[in-house]
Amino acid sequence: MTQDPGRAAAPPAVPRRSDGSSPMIEIKVDFERCDANGTCAALMPDVFRIGEDGRLRQLVSEVDDGRENELDEAILCCPVGAISRS
Repeated sequence: MTQDPGRAAAPPAVPRRSDGSSPMIEIKVDFERCDANGTCAALMPDVFRIGEDGRLRQLVSEVDDGRENELDEAILCCPVGAISRS
């Protein structure tokens, strides 16, 4: 089957986990780059926290894909671009 060159390809189907739950999005933080300004912690306090030492703590390494918009906002609002996803 050939694709119409004027149309974008549909994204591949996202597989479900074996237990039927939604797939997860992995969160990565470049701690060398992070300036711990706290924007991400304010947006996603269950994922990021600023510790008593003033450093960022990543509380979880992945979130449910239903939180994609929240995570994207945290990524976009990071002033030094230290947060990414996969």
